[in-house]
Amino acid sequence: MDQGRLDEAEEHFRRALGYEPNFADARNSLGILHQKRGRSDEALEEFRRVVAVDADYAEAHNNIGVIMKDRGRKEEAVAAFRRAIQADPNFPGSYSNLALVLEESGQLKEAEAQFRNALRRDPGNVPVRTNFGGLLYLMERYDEARQELERATTLDPSYASAWNNLGAALGRLGRVDEEIAAYRKAADLDPGYADVHHNLGLALLKSGSAEAGETEIRRALALDPTYVPAYLNLARRLVDLSRESEALDLLVQGSKKAPSSPDLRVLMGEVYLRIGRTSEAIASFEEALRLKPDQADLRERIQSLRAAPSQAPGADGNPGGRGAF
Repeated sequence: MDQGRLDEAEEHFRRALGYEPNFADARNSLGILHQKRGRSDEALEEFRRVVAVDADYAEAHNNIGVIMKDRGRKEEAVAAFRRAIQADPNFPGSYSNLALVLEESGQLKEAEAQFRNALRRDPGNVPVRTNFGGLLYLMERYDEARQELERATTLDPSYASAWNNLGAALGRLGRVDEEIAAYRKAADLDPGYADVHHNLGLALLKSGSAEAGETEIRRALALDPTYVPAYLNLARRLVDLSRESEALDLLVQGSKKAPSSPDLRVLMGEVYLRIGRTSEAIASFEEALRLKPDQADLRERIQSLRAAPSQAPGADGNPGGRGAF
């Protein structure tokens, strides 16, 4: 909806509320319009006024939950989604949204139950089925994830995210050719999907297509210069090829684009150690520790390096980076 139509819609809702301030549907719609315009505070105020008038208005409770989830206030989001479900047990969106928050909180079994509740009420909902497949992947139930994601791609062959996630599940099952085909399908559907190009690059590297794999990872970075996993995996690739200078240049670039990432600094430190530049390695590790203080092993490693500055140990492993999902 363009700016003019948004303005017209807002005027319409405000006019309706001028006649009837307790018109819950109009107030909820005004809140949704505020969300579309990036006014989350105003949206939240409208949704709260809706439930103050009608405590059983499920959609408004759900909308409050979405805002709380976006703000990282997970407990309040869970409470709002549960209240929405209580108000309308047949509204599938609240179950799905609740599942996503529970997944983020590590409550995977309950998240699974809530995804199943959503799909029982709306079995044709492709985004929900795709997210459910993602949860099963996270739970390392790769074949079940594959089955759900294949259902999603059958229901909507144009949904790129389902193809991307299907590729990841197929990769975990060792079906590399099918994995690559799924990623290519996703990339064809959404050429600007950085995650797909990154995952396709990793799959191509795994299959032995080194040049094509590196090209795809670089394409992911061109699409999203803040995409940390692509920096990490490409840098590791360059180090494997003894191209440490290029790896360092890449990691420096990544640290400028994503300055809050401790993983980039840790890997940079590893590369510095590999080429004997211990003082710079220590500086990189210390910056990683500043960004993420709860790294006891890294703290001990810095102390060990400082205690023996003349001995520059080689790299002893890279930090775990994001996989294909």
